[in-house]
Amino acid sequence: MKRHLRKVAFLGILVSAGAGCQMGTVTGNPSVAPLSGRVQSASGESLGGVPLQARRPETNMAVVVYTNKQGEYAYPEDLSPGLYGVNIQVSGFQHVTKEGVNVTKGKPTRLDFSLEPATPPLSELTASEVLLALPGTDKIKAEAARCSNCHSLQFALGRKRDRATWLKTIEMMRGITPSGVMQAPEVVRPILQQTAKTNQELADFMAAVASPDSPPLPAKLLPRPTDDASTRITITEYFIPRGAVSVTLRGDTKGAWLHDVLPDGKGNIWYTDHFANVLGRLDPKSGEIKEFRYAHSKPGKQEGALQHTFDKQGNIWLGVLWQGTIGKFDPRTEKFNLWTIAEDARLGMVAMDSSGNAWAVSSPTSGVYKLDPKTGKFTKYPIPTQKGAYGMGIDSKDRVYFCEMEAGKIGRFDPKTEKFTEWDTPTPDSGPRRLDIDAQDRFWFGEFYAGKIGMFDPKTETIREWAIPGNPYAAPYDVAVDNKGNAVWANDFNNNRVYRFDVKTEKFTEFLLPEPNVEIRHLFVDDSTTPSTVWIPDYSPPGKILKLQAW
Repeated sequence: MKRHLRKVAFLGILVSAGAGCQMGTVTGNPSVAPLSGRVQSASGESLGGVPLQARRPETNMAVVVYTNKQGEYAYPEDLSPGLYGVNIQVSGFQHVTKEGVNVTKGKPTRLDFSLEPATPPLSELTASEVLLALPGTDKIKAEAARCSNCHSLQFALGRKRDRATWLKTIEMMRGITPSGVMQAPEVVRPILQQTAKTNQELADFMAAVASPDSPPLPAKLLPRPTDDASTRITITEYFIPRGAVSVTLRGDTKGAWLHDVLPDGKGNIWYTDHFANVLGRLDPKSGEIKEFRYAHSKPGKQEGALQHTFDKQGNIWLGVLWQGTIGKFDPRTEKFNLWTIAEDARLGMVAMDSSGNAWAVSSPTSGVYKLDPKTGKFTKYPIPTQKGAYGMGIDSKDRVYFCEMEAGKIGRFDPKTEKFTEWDTPTPDSGPRRLDIDAQDRFWFGEFYAGKIGMFDPKTETIREWAIPGNPYAAPYDVAVDNKGNAVWANDFNNNRVYRFDVKTEKFTEFLLPEPNVEIRHLFVDDSTTPSTVWIPDYSPPGKILKLQAW
């Protein structure tokens, strides 16, 4: 298989995992921190929960710390010496960047900020903040939030249209897939018949809030988390050079759309791209990035992969979504092997069983698929509820679990008995999306439409749910288990937050991400580090990977 390689190397910012983090209220110790200071408003009010990003211009890496309730911040002691640009970008205030900040070893630098208030533009509001400020029922606002399948809600609201034009636009978008492909008229026609009433209601709503005569959209900012548990964090950002541009529409290949991330246990982080046949490797120590391109299996089908995983030999298996392909990459030889199914299946999610078989699920064909790599044979097992499947995983007994997002169900397939079992979530139409399985074989999942995380206990075959606090429009896309920390992490696709759920206390801790409108489709927890490390791909171009550690 022909392989294409792209390599980019950068100088790194070296920050060790545990640097200076024993101080209770700020990330580093101000008395010895190489860079510290205070952030306040122009009126002198201390501003807690504010992210400060320090980046050397010659690197593709940045380090972010947060202010405590007193507005104080301090960087870890081993922030490498050099000239930095320090940036603050927080909603409700003017953005500030101070260039040429000199960090010198053994000589602490003090840098204070005074922020001027500013009304944030629509592009800086999160979808949740927009929905909170708009009039209308929760039902119709939830329908408007589904614009995010193809583009942001903010993008849609930024285009003023009269009611007739809104209706025409809504009906057109019903026929477009999230990859930007217009479906055939015979496919679109029944969709429009099923959604006719909702389309009329949505056109009324959009015309009321985004017509040529509508007043400016109000801004209702969600409060920043300022308590110690939420601000004792360090985030390192790694910027991907390919597609380093901002784009609006899903599938625009001028941008990099990072979908999943996965540590290999050797210090590298591997990532997939939703709309490009690219498997990437990041060395977090140096910032070096290599990208490996794999072949197109089905001409005319969109490129891109979603989930990837390792087998016992250290090979990477990935689900190449629209091409109905499962791929294997050998990091030692840097070569790919690809297996493609003739059926028009979307095999974006993939997991390995203990015998070395690859398993995948497909939404449009509502099936669980097994690939035997030795024979190259695919076997399909049709899911009883024919509404598709998305997230999937395999437990220690080789049972395949999956999320049925549009059916409001979760499911399990036992390969030994070839039996399916399905369970309705306690909240109807909750939209189970992606999942993770803990050391006790409990199945955790995000409920995208219900704003909750769920847990299925195989011992009792019961489901429990917990609501994301403080945001009625939360949309948890994925969850990731921290077995060592007895916690589960979740993201909010409608808001620039991630959450840590303490399994013992059943309490959430909220963490603000460094920039507005960070969209996340995957989380991965590496609990071999102290503290555990959460790896986060920022889906929206320009692409970057976030490394989050909370103390």
